[in-house]
This record gives sequence, C-alpha cells and structure tokens, in this order.
Amino acid sequence: MTKTGSHLTRSDLYVEDTAWAVRTAAHVLPVSLTCLPQALAVKYLLRNYANLPLNIGVQQSAINGFEAHAWVERAGQIIIGEWPEGKTYRALWVWE
Repeated sequence: MTKTGSHLTRSDLYVEDTAWAVRTAAHVLPVSLTCLPQALAVKYLLRNYANLPLNIGVQQSAINGFEAHAWVERAGQIIIGEWPEGKTYRALWVWE
C-alpha cells in the first residue's frame, strides 16, 4: 500500500476510486450529502483498510461562528473532505 515513484499500487487506486465514487454520488443525488455522510461512507466502504482515520473537527479561527467538518485521511493526506484554501480545522475526535 505504498507509492513507488509516480506509480500507485492497486490498493492506492482502490482507495482513490472509492473516495471519487462517494464524492460523485454526493453531487448527483437529489439530497445534499455534507462532509460527515461522505466521510462515514468512505470509512465504511474501506473498513478493511488500516490507517484511514475519520476526523471530526472545528475551524480554529472561525470569525463567523462555529464551523465543524469531517474528513478521512490516509498517510497524512486527506482522501475525502478537503477544505477550501485559507481554512484550517483542528480534529476534536478521531475514529481509527
């Protein structure tokens, strides 16, 4: 499950494809799926993969009030739940 040069292993591709599929489904469904249901779906679909923590956090410097966010990481990189440039979230709860 490691990257070698610019080549991704089969499991890397599966993880990326799963995150892509969840993001795509979230945007074409007639209901709004926010970050939490997307992160939960990825965590469930990839439940047999180790080291994919689901994080729930808050914006560290929210000027306009409280803002929460959920995301899933792999090796320190966000695979679903990316946030816009200029925002930073601090994890309050992590589900390994």
